[in-house]
Formats: sequence, structure tokens, C-alpha cells
Amino acid sequence: MKKHITILSFIVCFIASAQFVNAQETKKVRFNPEAIAKEKTHNLHLQVDLNGEQQREIFYLLVDAENNMHAVDNNGGSVSAMQARKREIQNHVNDKLRGILTPTQFRAYMQSVENQENANKASVDKK
Repeated sequence: MKKHITILSFIVCFIASAQFVNAQETKKVRFNPEAIAKEKTHNLHLQVDLNGEQQREIFYLLVDAENNMHAVDNNGGSVSAMQARKREIQNHVNDKLRGILTPTQFRAYMQSVENQENANKASVDKK
């Protein structure tokens, strides 16, 4: 009887640990450019009140940008080269946004980007 209980306990522990490992694997974030672009488009909409056409154009622009940023991350290379390529991508996005947004919306967007950069610099300086 003790052998049966021991074996049963071992099986229960094995199954529980297998489920725990499986749960951790499903929590790993998979790259989803559409989800990232959707969230960024929504955040931009909250900042500058986009119309439907603007939202659609910006969403597709950001999906493309996220795919390009992900490719830069996966290609490796030197950190400075990766940062330079990411700056190029962001400059391209900003140029396209200038054509999609009204001048007032674009100024508000650029102000929010500048505020975010300043906040990031301040947090880095504190460390």
C-alpha cells in the first residue's frame, strides 16, 4: 500500500511540474507587430484625436516599422549600428506621420515624444 501511495505521489508531482513548465512557456511573449501597432495607434489616438482614415494609415505604418525594428534586433551587429538603423526607422515613421497628421496633431505628437525622451534621460541620470 505504501508503494502505491509513493508512486501516486510521484505521478502527481510529475504532472504538477509539467503543468507549471507549460504555463511558463505560454507566458513567453511572442512578437506580434499588429498588437504593438494597435496599442501605439490607440495611444496616439488618445493624444491627438485621430480620425478613422488616420488611424488606418498609422496602424499600417507602425506594423511595418515594428517588423523593421524586430529585424534589426534579430540581425545583431554592433550596438551603435543597431541604434543608427533604429533611428533611421523612427525618422522614416516621423516623416510619414508628418504627412498623415495635421500640423497641430504632429506638433502635439512631437511634444509627447520629446517629453518621453526627457523622462527617459532623467531616469537614466538617476541611476
